[in-house]
Order: sequence, then structure tokens, then C-alpha cells
Amino acid sequence: MSVIIEIYYRAPYDIAREQRIATIVGNHDGSVTYRESEPGMAICLTAEFDSWEKAEAAAIEIRRSGEDVEGPRQYGDS
Repeated sequence: MSVIIEIYYRAPYDIAREQRIATIVGNHDGSVTYRESEPGMAICLTAEFDSWEKAEAAAIEIRRSGEDVEGPRQYGDS
């Protein structure tokens, strides 16, 4: 089962911010698997995990750092 979280932030692209998020995700055995953005719009990072517990722990830590996080949810859920 794949579980995802989505992290949103306002453009412009921020490499330091994304690296910090990726580090937190990696600390919970996940990986940032997709990045979506449109010029001048929000940037969305999708992180994937192999368990709900790891995704939830990462989401909590990322929220505590001040980021907007949606999920977790099973991959493919709408």
C-alpha cells in the first residue's frame, strides 16, 4: 500500500525549503516523488510512504515546521 501526503507552498520555487521538506520525508522512510507547479501559483510536492504511520508522522513534523500539508491518504484516493 502506498500512502501519500501533499505539501503546498506559494511560488516562487524555494530549493532550501524543498530540501528541508525532503529531509523530513526521508527521515520517515518516504520520498518526494512528484513536484507540480505553475508560474505564479502554488507549488505542490507529493511524498510517498509505505505505511500510514510513517506518512502521518512526517505530516505532523512538516506541519510543525509551518508548512501546509494535506493527507495522509492512500495513493489513488480522491
